Amino acid sequence: MGKQVAKNEAHRTVSQIEGLLQIRAATDWLEAKPQLGVSVFTRGKAAVESGVSERQGTILV
Repeated sequence: MGKQVAKNEAHRTVSQIEGLLQIRAATDWLEAKPQLGVSVFTRGKAAVESGVSERQGTILV
């Protein structure tokens, strides 16, 4: 019975390590993405001309 307990504990430990590796991979992926306010900045709202309603929008060329 002692061997079965050891096997179960080993499987649980391996599962925890795999989960931590997945979390680390997700963290690395997120850290590699541009972060708003750090490497990417928002643009201000485009000014709408008085002759064009907001529903019509504007076309920027």
